[in-house]
Amino acid sequence: YADAHAIALWPHTKTHKSPEIGLRQLELGAGGLTVARTGEAAVFPEAGAPRLLLHYPPLGTDKWDRLAHLAAEGLELTVAVDSLPPAEGLSAALSERGATAELLVELDVGLHRTGQVTSAGARELAQQLSRLPAVEVAGISCYPGHAREDPSTIGPVVEAVDALLRETRDSFTTAGIRCDRIS
Repeated sequence: YADAHAIALWPHTKTHKSPEIGLRQLELGAGGLTVARTGEAAVFPEAGAPRLLLHYPPLGTDKWDRLAHLAAEGLELTVAVDSLPPAEGLSAALSERGATAELLVELDVGLHRTGQVTSAGARELAQQLSRLPAVEVAGISCYPGHAREDPSTIGPVVEAVDALLRETRDSFTTAGIRCDRIS
């Protein structure tokens, strides 16, 4: 299905927390692997994973330095951010090491954990991020974890998530902001 629809799968390693399984997923065609925490981000490249998406905004010098070190060592790093401070810290750490990373702007699609709540807010953040060195906005991300709470509402909830993602993608495109990755 993914191949037929040109979808790059980036499976979340929280389901297995195993470098061996992650590498097998890459061998079978995954585009990269997704991790939740900076500590997890360090484990998978050590095993040979070339591309990671950190799907939770990192805060703090230690985390930024650790991620910048991984990127400087050759990891193709993507980080989801929901505000300017995590991106500014990461940008500074990457710049110090001559490394780069891609950013996804995180949307709050209803779980109310992280993310911008409107497409306009996401676009404004993306414009701010675009001015930072060593990082490039590549698209948007979300986690619709609330969609599974009530089986009778899954369809309408997913449709609302899809509508916000499409609206945000179109807003980015109209503003000349790259949005070829939607996670």
